[in-house]
Amino acid sequence: MPKEGDRIDHYMLTQRLGRGGQGTVWGAVDMRELEAGLEEMHPFLRPMPEELLERAKQKEPHCAFKFIDRPDEKALPRAREEVQAVQMLHDDRIIKIFDHKLVEPTAPDEFPWIRMEYVDGGNLKDPAEQSKWKLDIFESLKLFKDICEAVGLAHSHEKPVIHRDLKPENILLRHNGKPVVSDFGICQIQDDNRFNLTSASEVGARNYIAPELRGIPPTGKPSPASDIYSLGKVLYFMLSGGRVRDREDHEQREHDMRRWSGSTPQMQKIYEIFGKTVCEKPEDRLQTTKDLLTMVNAELVEGSKCFFCGKGLYRELTGNDKLGLWNVRNYSGSRVLDTATRLYVCDSCGNLQYLWHEKTGSENA
Repeated sequence: MPKEGDRIDHYMLTQRLGRGGQGTVWGAVDMRELEAGLEEMHPFLRPMPEELLERAKQKEPHCAFKFIDRPDEKALPRAREEVQAVQMLHDDRIIKIFDHKLVEPTAPDEFPWIRMEYVDGGNLKDPAEQSKWKLDIFESLKLFKDICEAVGLAHSHEKPVIHRDLKPENILLRHNGKPVVSDFGICQIQDDNRFNLTSASEVGARNYIAPELRGIPPTGKPSPASDIYSLGKVLYFMLSGGRVRDREDHEQREHDMRRWSGSTPQMQKIYEIFGKTVCEKPEDRLQTTKDLLTMVNAELVEGSKCFFCGKGLYRELTGNDKLGLWNVRNYSGSRVLDTATRLYVCDSCGNLQYLWHEKTGSENA
């Protein structure tokens, strides 16, 4: 097993950051600065290896190494799939991979590895980080929106990437609070030209994995709807103060957030999101992250402070209130509003905001 003080090229392992089903992650410091000029020093004056390690441990890691602890016939292909998937995606909200060595080890003390960026703000499950958004619907939704956009980027790639292991531990946080989706170790790249090696086994955290991916073999195929189920469970975790619920029991009385948060209009709409994500059947869920982001964006506007006056709160206009603005047209003569528009008005200054959303069957009729 890798241990503190081990070297990979010019990097020294200084702290273990975590351990998962695929391997162990270590923070590492680039030793070139600390060792600069040592060759010119008299041997008696050079610092001992233990002293160099202590100096390195005082520094923040420059990167992180993920070691594949059991490089068997499944682990190495999964790791190569992870590298390929992440290197296809370029976004600050997705972990960056710099280098890798994924070959069969030739000695007992060798382990395949992936070198990636070090993210310095913990993860969603870290209690110290939860205080920034815990039980705050607006702050939680802002963070959740960024997570959804990152997952949506993976889904919308030319070769769509299904993460399959979305959970709080795999959502890292930068020092500025921005999320980073990590650990694509069991992802699936949807490419019809090749066979995915993990399709015949159950993968992912059981409390967050979609029902169709459970069992050996799984009863269904990975799809964007699989990740949308997991995103719904992550949102429940965030809004419920870090509670972890099994399966779809957020509707059960003892787990219903409306009992302790109050059955407010905003919480009712949050449960509309749960009703479109945490569903047993894939066909009952939202099918794309774009659809999910539409619902999240609507929640971020509803009840938020006015962007114009900074005093009032937005409320959604419906029914006759909205009909009065139906014939408002822009400079080109087109209607500003249609049946695929949600309109919000500030209750103080009257500032209007509108969001486009997917039309339902009844709206298209």
